[in-house]
Parts: sequence; C-alpha cells; structure tokens
Amino acid sequence: MAGASVPPGTKLKETASQVKFTDTINGVPVTVDCGGQAAPGFTDTAVVDAGDDRSLPVGDPRITGCFDTLGGHDVITSSGKWKLLVNGTGRKLAFVIPKRGLTLTTSVQATCKVVAAPSAPVTLSGTYSSSSGTDTVMNGSVAVKGSGCTAESPMRVTLTATLSPNPGQIPPFASTSTGASISPPQYPER
Repeated sequence: MAGASVPPGTKLKETASQVKFTDTINGVPVTVDCGGQAAPGFTDTAVVDAGDDRSLPVGDPRITGCFDTLGGHDVITSSGKWKLLVNGTGRKLAFVIPKRGLTLTTSVQATCKVVAAPSAPVTLSGTYSSSSGTDTVMNGSVAVKGSGCTAESPMRVTLTATLSPNPGQIPPFASTSTGASISPPQYPER
C-alpha cells in the first residue's frame, strides 16, 4: 500500500459531527441538519471491484438526529451497496450513493418522501486532506425525486468527515483482494 499509513486489512471508521441537506420541497426551501450518522458495523465480506485499489465497499450509513427548518423531525434511511472512491491524485474522495440509496421523510409532511439517486447511482465528491484524514463536501449535488410531494433536483449536501485511523496519503487503498475494508460512515447522534 505505497504512500499510505495504514496496513492492508485495517478497518477505517468515518465520523462527522454534522451533515446538512438543502432542497426545495413543495416550493418551500428546506434545510435538514443531522447531528450525525451511526453505522451498523463494518463491511469486510462484500468485496466490490476486487483488486481495485481506488475503491472500497462501505456499509449503509444510518443518518440520525435530523431536524429541519420547518420544525420537523426527519428520518433518513439508506440502502444498497455504497462505495468510497479516491481519484488518482489522492485529493478527492467520493461516496457513490447507489440507485435509490437514500430516502428522506419529515414529520411535517408525512406523505412526502424525497429519494436520492432515483434513476442511477450518484457520486458525492469531496476534497481530502491527507494530513488530517478529513473529507470535506461543500454543497455536493445529489439528484432527487419526490414521492407524495415535489422535490427540486439537485439536493445539496455539506459535511466534513474524518477517517480513523488517518490513512494519510491515498491512493492506493490496500487491494480489496487482501481483505482490506472500510467501515460505513459513523456519525454520532446530536
């Protein structure tokens, strides 16, 4: 694993103290602030792109502690096979949200569901700092579609996530064929 500070087989955890989603629902601008995401464990069995040193499978993030500017409590669910990608320079990290991989509902409009990546996977790109092990996404674009409401596409996402232990300079990740994996994002509740 040239240039990286963690050995093959290391399980990485990703944490963020705040995640923000911004969209217009039924013509009203809405911001959803989530105190965090807590993941249900780590992914070490489902190997996606075996031998690919620029991607790692991650589990479904569970996004929790979400409240919106309409005064509602929001529930965000995830599904499908999420991946973390790194570009050739190691300066960009991206989550690949699978088709229909994220759904948002609010207590204010219970019949409204906003579905991310409704027709195809979406890549949510961020800027990676090897010195701090952080990935920062500022106003990332995610295609959405409303069910039981209208949702303006794209939805915007902002977060700063920290990888632990800090993998340092990437790429490459350890080859997934050696059993290396990354745990799904871990975001503490607010």
